[in-house]
Amino acid sequence: MKHILKCEQDYFQASWEGNKNFELRKNDRGFQKGDIIILQELERGKITKTGREIEYLVTYALSHEALKEGWVCLSTSRIEKSEGNK
Repeated sequence: MKHILKCEQDYFQASWEGNKNFELRKNDRGFQKGDIIILQELERGKITKTGREIEYLVTYALSHEALKEGWVCLSTSRIEKSEGNK
């Protein structure tokens, strides 16, 4: 399954630079290992997309009692990143 997700600029930048290889998300989509997620960067404080995207493979989906109920931590492996068009 492919999921397109909006991502705030600070978190997106950490992913873009390769410093963040996970996503903590509400599990309202039934995320699973093998899913593809596409992060779309949002401009700071706005709902406007910047055009930058990162495509990831979900390598592990952790649902655990230590997480708030209904949330999941996704381990990710980058497939591709794109500057895109604004």
